[in-house]
Amino acid sequence: MMRYMARGVNRGMKKGILLIGLAVFSLVCLQDGAFSAEEPSGMVAGRNVAPSSDTGLTDCGKMVELLQQQKELISRETGQLKREIASLREELLQPGIKEIFAGIGYIFGLAGLGIYISNRKNRRAQ
Repeated sequence: MMRYMARGVNRGMKKGILLIGLAVFSLVCLQDGAFSAEEPSGMVAGRNVAPSSDTGLTDCGKMVELLQQQKELISRETGQLKREIASLREELLQPGIKEIFAGIGYIFGLAGLGIYISNRKNRRAQ
């Protein structure tokens, strides 16, 4: 069950990161005037801007490259985290010293309880 939940969270994180990246990309590009249609007077969305040149497009191109680099970095980091989580799960499945001593104590406790009940019945019978 946890495996499927972890997969769903991972997919949701990727979509969320992608949406955040696209939102930042579109805001920067719109702010530069790369995707908006300029009016002849130089007004874009109610503000004065200089007529657009190739600098807005190159900034957006740089932004796309940056987003791709970030995506690759995040993919590598999530892969490392997945491997670490898998190794921790394997370690948790194996009993440790605490579990071994707890099991021995449990057995001794049950044996002691059995001996106590047995002795109590023997005393009543005598």
